Amino acid sequence: MSKSASRPSFLQSISRTLVSVELITDMRPSRSQRQASRRVILKASITSVILLSIAFIITYSVILTYVSNKVPLMRHQDSSSSEKSKSGKRTKLVARPLGVLNKEDVLKFVKSNVVKWNVKDYNDVTSKKPVCEKDSKVVILITSAPDNLSRRQSIRNTWCSPQQFNFTRTPWLCVFLLGNVVNRSESLASESLLYHDILLGSYVDSYRNLTIKIMHGLDWVRQSCPTDFVLKTDDDVYVNTLLLHTLVTNYTQPKNMYIGLVMQTESRLTVIRNPDNRWHVSMDEYPHDHYPPYASGMGYVLSLDVVNKIVDASQYISPFANEDAYVGVLINQVGVSPLRSGRFTLTGSGLRKCNLLYLVVIHHVSAEEQYDFLQTHNEALQTCHHTMEVTENMWS
Repeated sequence: MSKSASRPSFLQSISRTLVSVELITDMRPSRSQRQASRRVILKASITSVILLSIAFIITYSVILTYVSNKVPLMRHQDSSSSEKSKSGKRTKLVARPLGVLNKEDVLKFVKSNVVKWNVKDYNDVTSKKPVCEKDSKVVILITSAPDNLSRRQSIRNTWCSPQQFNFTRTPWLCVFLLGNVVNRSESLASESLLYHDILLGSYVDSYRNLTIKIMHGLDWVRQSCPTDFVLKTDDDVYVNTLLLHTLVTNYTQPKNMYIGLVMQTESRLTVIRNPDNRWHVSMDEYPHDHYPPYASGMGYVLSLDVVNKIVDASQYISPFANEDAYVGVLINQVGVSPLRSGRFTLTGSGLRKCNLLYLVVIHHVSAEEQYDFLQTHNEALQTCHHTMEVTENMWS
């Protein structure tokens, strides 16, 4: 009885074990379930990465904003500014973008004051020189080309003429800078004799010689017409000479002045090496990757002491074919800090009539548009209110 009774129990045990194994086997996830689970995990991972990235960007932006508001601007320190800071007066703020030359770098570039050229060698001794007006407080040097007679005439008839603004004397003097061209030499000589406002150089008139043209003009001011200020500009620019006269007359610091639309971002200061580009400069001409900050050549104002300094410094630095940057290198060499002014603009497009009372220089103006700008400017003088922003003694 005992043996026969134990058999069914043994069979039942085996049967329960097989059923249990089968149930366990059936509880394992299927292939489709495993794939679905992987998709859920992948989606969750991607979502987490996106959320973490967004959180990082927001946090970084907040930190960057806070830090940029707390870090003080770099200040230019020299003996004079140190004295001012000790006395509690505000020192000058100077932009220092990445890659800009410091004074030590420029001194190395000068290479122990070896004379490399002399701007006086490009003076045309046979041509008639401009007549210097001793009453003028500012000389306006205007780069032009031999074929641009219509531009010169429109300037003579508009903003260069003191009579347009009811002046009986000559508060400013316009001088056109030109180089020699063989087939135009006679006509330029006749024009020079007629208007007495052309400074002709012995160099060939070309874009690559613009640097020589400008330095020739500055040297003439220094030697023959040492007025208090110089405005360098181009013949496609409208100059608000009335406002310019007001500013230079009332300016209380006629020293160390270099004012204009100053280029100070790294992209603007990067030296172009591509020989196909008109502004290219070789390593032999300028062995650094960046220029110091410099004012756009459409218009900048120099005080006479700065003119004297950079003409002296120019003999140690060979001219290269980026005239604006070359002047900036000289400015940096003599230790003058550029001042950026909103009164110099690259275009007259979109300006309202009353804006003309505020601006000193407007670029990209044709010969015909010079007359339109003068008329609009005169209308603004009659209809626009003279605010402190326009008339006060400030260049900003």
